[in-house]
Amino acid sequence: MKFFDLVFFSVSNLKRNKMRTVLTISGVVIGIGTIVFLVSLGFGLQELVIKKIASLEALTIIDVAAGKSEAAKLNQKSVDKFKEIKGVKYVSAIYSEPAEAYLGQSKSDLVLYGVNPEYISMEETVKPDIGRNIEGKAKEIIISRAALKVFDLKDAEQIIGKEIRVDINILKNGTITKANTPEQKQKFKVVGITKEDKNAYAYTPISNLEPLKIETFSNIKVKTENREILKDIKTKISSMGYTANSMKDTVGEVNKIFNIVKIVLGAFGTVALFVASIGIFNTMTISLLERTHEIGVMKAIGGTNKAITGMFIFEAAQIGLWGGVFGLSAGCAAGLLVNAFINYLAGRFGGAGQPIFSTPIWFALMAIFFSLLVSLLAGVYPALRAGKLSPIEALRYE
Repeated sequence: MKFFDLVFFSVSNLKRNKMRTVLTISGVVIGIGTIVFLVSLGFGLQELVIKKIASLEALTIIDVAAGKSEAAKLNQKSVDKFKEIKGVKYVSAIYSEPAEAYLGQSKSDLVLYGVNPEYISMEETVKPDIGRNIEGKAKEIIISRAALKVFDLKDAEQIIGKEIRVDINILKNGTITKANTPEQKQKFKVVGITKEDKNAYAYTPISNLEPLKIETFSNIKVKTENREILKDIKTKISSMGYTANSMKDTVGEVNKIFNIVKIVLGAFGTVALFVASIGIFNTMTISLLERTHEIGVMKAIGGTNKAITGMFIFEAAQIGLWGGVFGLSAGCAAGLLVNAFINYLAGRFGGAGQPIFSTPIWFALMAIFFSLLVSLLAGVYPALRAGKLSPIEALRYE
């Protein structure tokens, strides 16, 4: 029996009892649709969370903290050593000291960071949304909204261009030395404001804090040329005794968690597909009993065991294929509808719409393949049974 003959007979046999075929395929559609819907939700939430916690830029940055040994303190020597590592684009050291900002009679307690201007470009959360970044060695400062709350300002933009006095206290060995020298009492021009409204902080060029003769840095950020070499550079820095962390580590942990979530969600959907496979087995078995006499006739005129088995296998394959295609479409459509409804509610309550469903192409193809595989497994036993029927016994069957 030729391939096209197998296809023709299998299609004709499925059409013979349309209602039963439609119900069987519907079971597969529900199973695959459930898997696609739930796992797509897992993919969508994973992408949304990773998008929120890390940008492409953040995945090339290593945060370096001091190690436990004396040789692993953060100082200028550390900066020089990191710059010598192949693949490092640039290094930004960070001073941080408690400070008090004065505008008129109002005072705001904050943390003052001395950084290279490049640091601001590396740290998404401290980029000013009003004004601009600090430049070079200028007496400039960018400040968070939280630090401005105590000032009598109707609009945060009012402080742009104003000069504020900052008293820089020195924290050493757990003891704070209050500002009492000209180097600790400095005036800065406010050039930018960040969105942060919970933590009071300010950033200024590191050159403005160098006269304080602070011996060690609070932190050092190392930017690599690309994401691929980040792991190797991080390992080299750690081998020097420093503590090195990166956003890539966090993303890796998030991916592990969501992989487990997707497996659990997929398992729920697989239950529905398992029930559908019982339906396929039942349909194929009933079809075998209904067509026993027909199989006897086919064998009597030269039909081989292989051809009869192949015909039944093709029927099961078609149930799985169409069930997978329609199930994929149903799962994606359900995801789009639910996503649209959630975004509609978010808009009504003043929130921003976000895509919470995502179906990668490789997963869509895998869903169809999985449907086909399950259907084939469910149809194997009835197909083998049909192929092994004795022609004489089959012809006697009524």
